[in-house]
Amino acid sequence: MKLKYTARDFDSYFEELKTIVITKFKTWTKFSASNIGVLILELFSTLGDQNSFYLNRIVNQLFLLSADQRQFIIKKLRAMYYKLKGRKPASVDVVFSIKNATPHIRDIEILEGTIIKTSDGNMEFETIAPCTIYTGELTANITVKHWKSEKEYLSFSANENQKITLKNENYIEKTMTLVIEGEIWEEVEDDLLDYGPADKVFYVEQNNDLKAILNFGNGINGAKPTGTGYVLYKTGGGDAGNNIEPNTLVKIDSEITDIAGFPVELEVTNPNSPSGGEDEESIENAKKLAPKSNRSTHTIIREDYEIAAENVTGVARALAIGKSIDQSVAVNTTHIFIIPLGGGLPSTQLKSDVQAYFKNKSGRPAVHTTNVLLFDPSYKNIIIAGTIYKNNKFTTDAVKPAVDSQLIKYFSFDNLDEEYNYTNNFGFYKPTLFLDDIITVIKNTKINGIKCIKNVSLETPTTDTPIATKEYPILVSLEGLVVE
Repeated sequence: MKLKYTARDFDSYFEELKTIVITKFKTWTKFSASNIGVLILELFSTLGDQNSFYLNRIVNQLFLLSADQRQFIIKKLRAMYYKLKGRKPASVDVVFSIKNATPHIRDIEILEGTIIKTSDGNMEFETIAPCTIYTGELTANITVKHWKSEKEYLSFSANENQKITLKNENYIEKTMTLVIEGEIWEEVEDDLLDYGPADKVFYVEQNNDLKAILNFGNGINGAKPTGTGYVLYKTGGGDAGNNIEPNTLVKIDSEITDIAGFPVELEVTNPNSPSGGEDEESIENAKKLAPKSNRSTHTIIREDYEIAAENVTGVARALAIGKSIDQSVAVNTTHIFIIPLGGGLPSTQLKSDVQAYFKNKSGRPAVHTTNVLLFDPSYKNIIIAGTIYKNNKFTTDAVKPAVDSQLIKYFSFDNLDEEYNYTNNFGFYKPTLFLDDIITVIKNTKINGIKCIKNVSLETPTTDTPIATKEYPILVSLEGLVVE
């Protein structure tokens, strides 16, 4: 029995089967719902429809624009020299101190993995290394990260190409230790093609829930694991870890003892807010930005420097300037202005990471004759104030946050328009911040899919705002924007 290749859904299958039945069985002319023959045709049509659905899902994963499964998209992006960014944990230095400020008679050990929380218990951090309050001292400083230690016990079958999905969501990359039958296995990048049958290696993918998927060899490329073992890894992270106020990490959730094993009472606090936490990069954002990375594996022309710098973890935006743009730049030199995630000024470490990326063969190495110098960005502060006249169907309490959210999104570092251009950019690319664009964003604000703004009267800005070549406009205040 042959069906048209275009028959890919229930109705199409059913009509095709009816045509075949009428041809084969001349007396079968009635196709009422109560007919047992119709039931059989519907069953086959349902099976065909389901089979087509699964086939389409598989084919969709082969193309970047239609793929929606994270592990398949990661593979496509690797071929374009683009790495999909995973979750990053926020970190902060905390101070442990002896309660009542009385020196202890023995050293007090604070172990790696000691858990501290906010007073409400909702946010959990862990120490990343051990530290000690020595005899006669009252305090010790240590860095904590917004993650949670996990441990799972695993069993292996000795089959080829084993895959094991771990239980916990929000896996943080490069935090995994795998032990099988007492031996540590090495996590490697991408695939196992460069490894032999005796190499105890594996690589990690992530699914849409950010659960880690362990991939093993076939006995030719990478060893086949057998027996039992366990895996240690971290989960958590994300931008939420940055939102903790100073002096709010105050709850110790692990027992602390001195070197003799006797419990001691300590206090803890964070003098500063955590930083460095990042949510995983969205699939939609990667699909828009990845094609830019497909031009070259090296950094050659001016735009390449910007693409390469923005590939470094912690960098939100970059601007590259050469002598052809600014005569004060030396010959064979490129100045790169770095904006870190969250804004502000880049740290010394972040600048060092960017420099290393230009020199690393596995990164985007710059040509040897070019000298790369890194600089802090120059910001153009944007204040938006005035009056918004709302649709009477909506309340002020609903409209104000909705408008603020749209403006914040418009000025965010990664927001793209319909043509995949950044809506906010350095003056080199967008020398004018148009007043009409700001008003349009406000007027297009929707609540439950319905526009909620009738009109806008702005007091600041009142005209188009010029942006200098090396400046980047950043939204600093919406407090003067009121709703009536």
